[in-house]
Amino acid sequence: MKGKTRERAAKPCQFCQHSFSVLYRVKTINDQDWHFACKSCQVELKLNEKTYQYGGTWKQHKR
Repeated sequence: MKGKTRERAAKPCQFCQHSFSVLYRVKTINDQDWHFACKSCQVELKLNEKTYQYGGTWKQHKR
């Protein structure tokens, strides 16, 4: 299996609803559930939420 990649369907950002191939897992103290956010929504949360927490990166194309 060397050199093969696993491809999955793109996921929507749970904030702006657009589909992306890379999303970031985030949560805040106000909402203890994890959500997938695109880069622009993730940056917005990071700047505006003091209790922002990063939980990893989801990628459509995995090795």
